[in-house]
Amino acid sequence: MDQIITSLKSYKLKIVSTIIALTAVYLFTSNYMSTCTTKPFAQEYILFFLILTGAINAYFVWSV
Repeated sequence: MDQIITSLKSYKLKIVSTIIALTAVYLFTSNYMSTCTTKPFAQEYILFFLILTGAINAYFVWSV
């Protein structure tokens, strides 16, 4: 029973860290792209960085 609770806590921590990382990257890139209005691919840059962060997060956080 204790092992199940411990695994659930670590699972919840992984979800929270993933959400925090993706939110931080989204806020940073959207704020950065709003200052650079000459770039026509702002949404694509944001999507690219979100996918990149998700991949890095999946490799380092979820593989453990």
